Amino acid sequence: MTVIFRLSYTSALRAFASLGYALGGFLLVGAQHPGYILHRVMDSKGSGALAMTFEIPTGWNAQDIVQWNLNLRLNPMSYSLTTGSPDHRTWISYLSGLTFDFQSNGYGGVLGKAPPQKPSDFLVQNFKFVHPNTEFDVVDVVDQPIPFPYRPGASNVFTSSTHSVLTARFEVNGTPMEERLSMDFYGWSMSTGPNAYRGNWFVSGLTVVNAPEGQLPAAQQVCNTVLNSERMAKSFSSRYQQVCSTLLAKTKAEGRAMQQQKARRIIRGGGGGGHAHIMNKDEFELHEAIKGLRSRIFSRSIGN
Repeated sequence: MTVIFRLSYTSALRAFASLGYALGGFLLVGAQHPGYILHRVMDSKGSGALAMTFEIPTGWNAQDIVQWNLNLRLNPMSYSLTTGSPDHRTWISYLSGLTFDFQSNGYGGVLGKAPPQKPSDFLVQNFKFVHPNTEFDVVDVVDQPIPFPYRPGASNVFTSSTHSVLTARFEVNGTPMEERLSMDFYGWSMSTGPNAYRGNWFVSGLTVVNAPEGQLPAAQQVCNTVLNSERMAKSFSSRYQQVCSTLLAKTKAEGRAMQQQKARRIIRGGGGGGHAHIMNKDEFELHEAIKGLRSRIFSRSIGN
């Protein structure tokens, strides 16, 4: 996941090279907003076909990437777009999703990446990563609760979900700048015994808007236009849905096999033992819920 993170921020935010991909046979309409052009995102590391389109301001440059990782079952595909003005003073970055697992190690520590104490802390970490050794003032920070996508049926499952926003003010080469970061955060954890737990947290729609001081509202309007113009190619959407369904079925089958193996050990007198992760009903529902969150935008499709 670190590789995806660095590609999305270090490379994308510092390089505004236009990709200029060919259409590849897709018949598309042009940009619907005056002063905007159509930017095409290709699944270059996957099928090689068109993945989606965005409308970006005429004259702006853009860089994007579509990343597949089937080992991340809650987030097998992520994509990012960074687009900026010719003078590089105003830019917008969008990352579709990040997912992290964690569990207690039995000795008071945590394996994996534990969730932040407050979701907005994650935004602060991202700001510092993109702007290392930069002094900044926090203008506004919000962690607004939002509905979690499903209601856990077990009393040992705990959930958290927020829409989080961070606005910061800083300087670049003496020029006052403002930046707004936002995301939706979904986290859950399950108690598995005394001082033992495991869980997962998911960041959806991580968005960064950067502009000279006083110009952030206008840049935010541009960001809204760009993101609302997103359209998925139907073939790409279908492939993503198929991958999610295949991974979920594989996870269920593994859970059943592990449960049967545990039952056989008990019958043979071997006891339950071990630390095998057997997915329960709540975790199945979480997989389906997160899949639904990632799939909402796929209702807006283009071409084939």
